Amino acid sequence: DKNVFYLSLYIPLAIAAGTGIGSVLDWVHRYLESVPDSNYRLLYLLPVLLFVTLVLQPAAAIRWHALRSGVADFVTEDYPFPVDNLKEPRLVAQTRLAGIADNAVFVLDWRALFTTAYLAHVEKGMTNTLFFEAMPRGNDGKVAATLVAELKGYLQEGRPVYAEQKYPGLEENFRLFPSPGNLYKLSLRN
Repeated sequence: DKNVFYLSLYIPLAIAAGTGIGSVLDWVHRYLESVPDSNYRLLYLLPVLLFVTLVLQPAAAIRWHALRSGVADFVTEDYPFPVDNLKEPRLVAQTRLAGIADNAVFVLDWRALFTTAYLAHVEKGMTNTLFFEAMPRGNDGKVAATLVAELKGYLQEGRPVYAEQKYPGLEENFRLFPSPGNLYKLSLRN
């Protein structure tokens, strides 16, 4: 997967770059310590500023513009979840969690999953709430049979189960009723 590849590549590159920068700065520091005139020690700031500039410069102007405008417009790819209103994900998550029991189970798209889980677990203290991604990458065009079986188990336990939309594979196994927060509440078919 692209994201996993990039993450596993960035970490060693960051370590190597940091080690190299540290070695150069250490060498400059040792050299300047041996110079008798202490005014030359201020020259140590030049390589520090150079490395800070090298690290921050590639993305600084674009990111600064995004910070000033309040919109992450630096994403140039076909990003599947553009957010023009930065309060939108929080508002959607708050709407979904309003009046929901602590032991609820959510089946959501990945775009809403993380914001809703954060609000539930961290801000509202709803630690018994469970979250599942409905259609993870590599799905066969419908909700996985293992997730369907797990959701049936939760319904048999008496836990409320909610889905963000009528995902393929849910209607064949459950009855879906519209619920507040633009959700569907699932119930077992008899």
